[in-house]
Amino acid sequence: MQYRKIPEHQFPAQIEDSMIATRYLLTHASDFKVDASRVAVSGDSAGGYLATVIAQQVYDDPDLPNIKVQVLFYPGTQMFDFQTPSHQKCSALFGNNGMLTHQTLAWLGSMYHFGKADFEFMGQVMSNNHTAPSFKKTKRYQRNINHSLVPKELIPDFYKPPPNNTGSDALWEKLKDVYMDPRHDPLMRDDLRGMPDSFIATCGFDCIRDDGIMYAKRLEQAGNHVEWVNYNGCFHGVLWQGWINFKNGRKMLEDGLAYAKEHL
Repeated sequence: MQYRKIPEHQFPAQIEDSMIATRYLLTHASDFKVDASRVAVSGDSAGGYLATVIAQQVYDDPDLPNIKVQVLFYPGTQMFDFQTPSHQKCSALFGNNGMLTHQTLAWLGSMYHFGKADFEFMGQVMSNNHTAPSFKKTKRYQRNINHSLVPKELIPDFYKPPPNNTGSDALWEKLKDVYMDPRHDPLMRDDLRGMPDSFIATCGFDCIRDDGIMYAKRLEQAGNHVEWVNYNGCFHGVLWQGWINFKNGRKMLEDGLAYAKEHL
């Protein structure tokens, strides 16, 4: 599907375009010989983010049949916390050399917000200082961006919980309306009941691994059927950087397809 791209078009243009296409399919399903009650959404990386948001948006629209299955490959689900265990692991192992890094994510976030590289903003994002200390201390933040959801065996020995007493009240005041919109950060949606049956794949060498893990665990807590698999030897982008050549990448794709077939 084609949708408006950054930097020319900022949030929420991509969500709006994706939702237009999804709504058209669901309301004209019979024209395509599709059963509207058995539709899946899927994507990897940013596509996984879009699929996650679309599933939530469809659920919120009483005029649309719910998405039946979502298959999410290493999805991005939040831009609040760049000090998760997986962020810390990849920073220690790779620095700024990797498929996806602190710097790349901060740059993408800046493009998504402003349509340009705002280096001051990017610096604040990479150090978790783009949000206010008062917000980091709220029950909502601590419940939804919850490192304790990450299995202990996946947390590196050098991991340190990020401080909750740093940040910028002024910057947060400018950003909060966007960041608190679950279309921007689907992990911040408080009520995850009624979401589709979900297959969520994460990669061992991926700084946003824990985005997928936290979302999977919170979906489970809300009573949804979830199959989460961490492909420890895989890296972010494996499905479009040569999955044919990587055994684990092939298995990831095959597992996601098998889940969709079984649950549709």
